[in-house]
Amino acid sequence: MRIDRPALLRLARLSIAGMSIAILMSACDSSSNMSDAEHFAKARDLHAGGNDKAAMVEARNALQKNPKNVDARVLLAEIYLAQGAGKQAQNELEIAIQRGASAARLKLPLARASLLQSNFDQAASQAKVTLATSPDDRAALMEVEARARVGMRQYDAACKLFDDARAADPKFVKAYWGSAACAAGKRNSERARAIIDEAIRIDPNDSASWVVLGDINRVDRKFDEAEKSYGKSIELKKTNVDALLGRALVYAETNRLPEAEADLNTLSGVYKGHPLASHIVGMVRYKQRRYPEAKTAFETTLTTAPTYFPSILWLGLTNYVQGNYEVAAKQLNQYVSLVPDAPKVRALLALTRARIGGVQQAEIDLGELGKLKIDDPQTLALIGETHTFLGNPTAGSQFLARAVELSPDASDTRVNLASSLLEKNDVAGAIAQLQSVLAQKPDYVPAIEILIQALVKKKDYAGAMREASAFEQKDPNNPIAGNYIGGIDILMGDEKAARVAFEKVVEKHPEFFPASNNLALLAIKNKDLPRAASIYRGILKIDPNSLAALLGLHSVERAQGHADEADKALARAMQSHPNEVLPAQMMAQVYLASGRPRKAVEATDAASRAHPDDAGLLEARGLAYLALNEAANAIIPLNKLVQMRGDSPDAFVYLSAAQTALGDKTAAKAALNAALKLNPSHYGARLASGRIALVDGRNEEAMTIAKALERDKPDDTHGFVLEASALNEAKKPRDALRVLRAVSLRFPKSNDVRLDLAKTMAATGDSAGMFDSLQEWRRADPSNPLAVEALAEAYLQAGKDTEAIAEYQAQLKLQPDNVRSLNNLAFLSMKRAPQEAIEYAQRATRLEPNNANALDTLGQIQTERGEFKDAIATFRRANEQAPKNPRIRYHLAVALDKSGEKQLARQELVRLLASFPNFDGEAGARALLAQLPKS
Repeated sequence: MRIDRPALLRLARLSIAGMSIAILMSACDSSSNMSDAEHFAKARDLHAGGNDKAAMVEARNALQKNPKNVDARVLLAEIYLAQGAGKQAQNELEIAIQRGASAARLKLPLARASLLQSNFDQAASQAKVTLATSPDDRAALMEVEARARVGMRQYDAACKLFDDARAADPKFVKAYWGSAACAAGKRNSERARAIIDEAIRIDPNDSASWVVLGDINRVDRKFDEAEKSYGKSIELKKTNVDALLGRALVYAETNRLPEAEADLNTLSGVYKGHPLASHIVGMVRYKQRRYPEAKTAFETTLTTAPTYFPSILWLGLTNYVQGNYEVAAKQLNQYVSLVPDAPKVRALLALTRARIGGVQQAEIDLGELGKLKIDDPQTLALIGETHTFLGNPTAGSQFLARAVELSPDASDTRVNLASSLLEKNDVAGAIAQLQSVLAQKPDYVPAIEILIQALVKKKDYAGAMREASAFEQKDPNNPIAGNYIGGIDILMGDEKAARVAFEKVVEKHPEFFPASNNLALLAIKNKDLPRAASIYRGILKIDPNSLAALLGLHSVERAQGHADEADKALARAMQSHPNEVLPAQMMAQVYLASGRPRKAVEATDAASRAHPDDAGLLEARGLAYLALNEAANAIIPLNKLVQMRGDSPDAFVYLSAAQTALGDKTAAKAALNAALKLNPSHYGARLASGRIALVDGRNEEAMTIAKALERDKPDDTHGFVLEASALNEAKKPRDALRVLRAVSLRFPKSNDVRLDLAKTMAATGDSAGMFDSLQEWRRADPSNPLAVEALAEAYLQAGKDTEAIAEYQAQLKLQPDNVRSLNNLAFLSMKRAPQEAIEYAQRATRLEPNNANALDTLGQIQTERGEFKDAIATFRRANEQAPKNPRIRYHLAVALDKSGEKQLARQELVRLLASFPNFDGEAGARALLAQLPKS
């Protein structure tokens, strides 16, 4: 028969009130005339009277007078054992044996000392009963070995030893505690209670026996009996830590929170910092809805006891109610791994995973739960809610209906069933469930709210208004009712009445964001963006860190073209909520749109650490790394994105782009096939397939895909650009130009079209036309950083350095952190303006310390300035980032030569030319090598 671990694990620490003890210094008066024997006798009497602190002082006095007093040392060890200080007790016992004490006599206390230190193997070995064991010690040794076996999870052996100990000494009550716990672990509460009743009959004044009875009653949820048992234990021993903890736990579980706190305060005076006490504090704070404090309390317990699964569960629940679903999922999963037989927690885990986008795993969880026979209404309700959340309201309502059948008075379950019925458009069924709830609880707000929503879905706006108005009359200080009234006014086409309703709510409850937000949305609808911005700023005066208001202000300011103000609002949102997903994701999108992918990565760093499994952040980071041409970095979040969102074609397309950049065409094609299997008409997957066909030389296939894309989305430029690329590959550049010119007239601001048009003109030898096209784009779209950069690149390639410098400087005004432009400016300014060059290069490497090209440019400038030591260090850093770039190694050799390190320069050149005999700087490298001495 299976034995529950929780009931037995406690046995390894029974009667251990504390986990550490203060070392009391001897208060011996050196002038005392008492002998060591007299000090020992006094210590023995004090110990017998329960005054262990004074007894410890006298025992130490005896040892100070005579270190060989074995009896005093053994007594000191007994005091340590009583206090739970196993290591100190062991030290004293070992010294006593060295000083002549009988090892057989000290077998039992030595075993107890090992048990206190959780040295279970050693304790079991030391407590083993032999033929030579004294009859007086047999039961006690069996009981110690049994507790050691519990610590080693050898439950069957432990339970047999407890029973054997009772048989060996029917009056040894500690053995009864163990046998009772074994019976409880086997779900035999009646036997457990009978055993502990016998222990109490033997010694009704043993405080610990009453604690065990309290534990049995509490596990059976007989809370009144448990409270009485713990109370009796405390009456017998006011400082019984386990009794205080047990009763506080009963109070917490029965929502008698002031009483729980009173017991915890008493406990703090006896044992400050007990890990289970902080767990109970967490329960109390959770039930008081003081979730941040609850979280801290559970984390405190787990700091001391990392695998204490009740705290893991409660911490997961706390994060769940706070909306920290990714963290909650990890903690709930950890709990399930420790306690697999927990269907209710597994059901909550499934719902949590569904909330964070882990659809596949949530469905696996539901499949596993479907194999079980579940009659618990709360578990059934969670399963139903998960099905509904995953878009399967039919299955969801079936589970919720079963939960309602089992627990007809569970109002929250009926409300969830109503929500599920609404999802599958069974409005009548939903209303019937809600009316059933409201018949019993007329003021149950969740039911009132869903009823209003159901009537709105039914388009019974008059009925919804009646319910909302009645709600407001019942609770005139509840802003939710007025907010519903305003929303229904909008649906009835009366915006003026809606505005009045929202303003009335805001006047009474200026802190109630939904009403203020609705006023802002009305202003946006009426194109009064300044009014909307003013409303959001008003909210921020009340709550400066309101995330929703900051994001709303960002959107309104951006819509007005106030990019700086919009970015300030978003930056404030990130600063006040550094770990929140939405502002980080939005900031990443802003940076990506403005061509600053490195900043996009940085913007998501903190939130990604807090939410490593958030799909939106994984996507943002993957796209940012792709924009940086760092495919090796991009593939990590994108692989994870595909694992989490296996139902998303976009995720596979992004992964395919990273695999293509890494040269893994097989994997890239497989990813695209997966995307097209999910959605055969997916535009991005078909476009990427066309691009791969081009790379593979399958021009006709690429052309076919391009024409299909043009037909499906004639207002999207990518199909036309793909067609032009296919024509270029087919050596038909003039046909490609015809396509691009035509599409550029339709989409004059398309970056892709403009860039491909310039590239194709250059390929046909029409450099004048290329410059005309780029300059016209530059004039037509002067604030477009890509237009400026494209013209700068063209000047650079044509050797028009002065013009290139002017354009790059203009581009930096639009994008001050553009590393590519800073690097090119540094290179172009190297000889004509060396001070400016070094400043540009240093800015570039500060922004991207691991950018090999920027480091190479900085090294060249340092070499030109005669800063050879710095240049060598810079080139070595660049080489670490790009070990296959031969030009960096050539520049390193040049710097070594100029610094006087001729032999090192020669060695570098020999290795370079052996690895890259035909690189574009080969002639210079061989010329330098010829000049260097051979030894």
